[in-house]
Formats: sequence, C-alpha cells, structure tokens
Amino acid sequence: MASILVVNDIPGTGQVAGLTNLAVLNAAGYEVTLLPTVYLTHHTGRWPVYRESLDAAFSASLMAWRQVKFQAIVTGYFGNASQIHQFVNWYKHYQSDTFLVVDPIMGDRGQLYTGLDQNYVAAMQELVDLADYALPNLTEAYLLAGLDAELVKTQEDKQALETLANLESKQKSWVITGIEVDSQIGVAFGSSQEAWTQRQNRHLFGTGDFFTSCFLACQVSGLSLEATCQWCVDLVGRAVENQELNQAIGRQELYYQPYLPFISKTLRKEDSLWIKQEQPFTVA
Repeated sequence: MASILVVNDIPGTGQVAGLTNLAVLNAAGYEVTLLPTVYLTHHTGRWPVYRESLDAAFSASLMAWRQVKFQAIVTGYFGNASQIHQFVNWYKHYQSDTFLVVDPIMGDRGQLYTGLDQNYVAAMQELVDLADYALPNLTEAYLLAGLDAELVKTQEDKQALETLANLESKQKSWVITGIEVDSQIGVAFGSSQEAWTQRQNRHLFGTGDFFTSCFLACQVSGLSLEATCQWCVDLVGRAVENQELNQAIGRQELYYQPYLPFISKTLRKEDSLWIKQEQPFTVA
C-alpha cells in the first residue's frame, strides 16, 4: 500500500483542505499521513475565522519523520514562508526522489490571499521548482512566473493562458486550473492540452482540494497526465452539477462525499486492473 504525506491546513468545520485530501486518498486505498500547517475554525469563505499556524508541531513532525520514506507527497496551504522553507529543506535532504504534487494555494482573482506577501510567493516558487506537478490557478501561475497578477482581473482566461505559454519560464509540469471559457471550465497542461467540463453558476469552496486529491490518486495509480486531467475534471464537474441540481444540499462546500465509493472502486489497485490498460473513464 502506497504511503502518502498530506501537507495542508485543517478546518474545524467544513469538509475542505486537508480533510478533503484525507477522505479522497483514503478512499483510493492509500495509507495517508497528515502534516497540518494551520488550524482554522472553518474555511475562510464563512464568517470571521480563527487561525493559528502550527509551527512547533510542524517543525517537530519534520524532525521525527527524517527516516520515513513516502511514495508521494501533496502540499497545499502553508501557514507562512518559514514553513515552506523548512519543508523544502526537509524534502531535499530526505525525500528528494519522492513524487511531489504542489497546489500553490496563495491567491485568486488577481490578488494574494489576506496575510500573504512576496516572501511567501518567493518561498512557493522554490517549492514549485521541486515539484513533479504544480496545480496553480491563473492568479497563482502569474505570481509564480513573476507577472503582475492584477492583469488576471482584466484579461480573458484564454488571453492569460497565451501569456503564460509564451514565457520561457512556464513549466511543462504545471496544470493550470479553474480556466473559464464561455460555458466551460477546465484545466490546461502540457504544451497545448486542455480538459473541459460544463461550468455551473455556483461557486463552491473545496473544488480545488477535491481536484488536487483526485489528481494525486490518479497519478500514483499510474495513469497518464492526459487521462488524469480529463477524469478529474469530469468528476469535479459531475459533483458540482449534482449539487447545483439538488437544492436540498444547502452548503457552501463541494459535496463530494457521494463520489467516494466510486473513487474507491475505480482507483484501488486491487479492483482496477483496467487502469494499467488506460481504458476510457466514465463517471456514474
């Protein structure tokens, strides 16, 4: 059984962030270790939130796990730049050949999240350079590339993608998420590949966490990048659509829980010999 390390924040209420990572990766059949970075009373889309960086526990955990070897690591939100620097040093010394997926959570809609600064961006750039895959949204991609993220507010998403594609620093390992074009939303990856699903008229917190979790599970299972991206986009799209149609689901977070049995059945290696053959995906 693959051992996966999740580095992310933990909310007291609301099934997002590290809680989503744990749920999806456990459903996919992996042994999951959690390294919490920040405790939040709830996700930041709700009422005023209490936030506390878990710096002492974070540092102690990295020290304790110097001899532990993980098969894969996924990172999300860090409490501060110092945590990122500590993780980068630990990764270089003890996990340098471990498969690493980075969700560089730090901004959206053309601006950094509250409390983050350019020191955080610089630290995240260093971490992304180590990643096998990074999953930024357009704002985060602009920040990582050293561009003015404010431009994302005025550019069409397709135009922003073209700007990134023309940069020599644009990494082939980036999967740019949350791209909106007409009635569709999707991701861009590789040199010119894309995956799309129907866009719904509703914003739900945690869709990125769900996508990242599914992305890592698919990659560890051995799927190609193209198959991974299309399967994950399809699954997220189906979950959002179901929540849009079912008005009884009165919550701000993505209600992904009904899809955990499907993830378990599809991605658990003992149940999915077809994965090795990369047969087409279908979402029930």
